[in-house]
This record gives sequence, C-alpha cells and structure tokens, in this order.
Amino acid sequence: MTLTVEPAVRTAEPGNPRELLGYAPGLFDKLAAYVAKDRQVTLPYAEQVMEQTLIWLQACADNPTLRIGMTEAVDHGWHAFLLHSQDYAEFCDRAFGGYLHHVPPAPGQSMT
Repeated sequence: MTLTVEPAVRTAEPGNPRELLGYAPGLFDKLAAYVAKDRQVTLPYAEQVMEQTLIWLQACADNPTLRIGMTEAVDHGWHAFLLHSQDYAEFCDRAFGGYLHHVPPAPGQSMT
C-alpha cells in the first residue's frame, strides 16, 4: 500500500488516541459500535481496534513519506472509518490537510 499525504500536522498528544476525534463528540463510540457489530466482536475489543486505527492514522500524518504497514484489525478499523465517509473526510482535513486515500497493496503484496 502506498500513501501520499501532505506534511504532518500533530492532531493529538501521545497517550490517548481518542483525543484525535475530540472535535466530534460521539464519533469514536459510533465507529467502535460499528466495528463491534460488523466484525461480531465485543465492544471493548472494537474500541481497541479503533484506538489502534487512530494511532496508525496519526503515524501516517507524522510520517507522510513513509509506507506504514498495519494489522488486519487496523485495516478493519480503517475501513469502518472510510465507510463513514463524511466523518472520515472531516478527520482527514483536520489531520492531513486533505483526504488520505486508501490504496490497497498489489495482488500478492502484504499490507505490512
């Protein structure tokens, strides 16, 4: 997977990835609930998935020239966020200064 983004903008301090969505009360809970239902996992696990997804997205913002791999769980979290396209677009504008597109790996290549 190849990512192309603008220079990094720090959107939260290390420690609590949920702060990345602090501008949108309830968004983290909405995304975690979606992951729990869609992936048929517990809500606490889905919350961990979304926290890790936000950490990965912050790493992408902080390192725009690097290709940063992800786990399968983070990929599910990112897809959940992408499906909430208006929320995702607003997040990208805030975090990256523009939309972070999903560019899947070529057939036979891994995400990590």
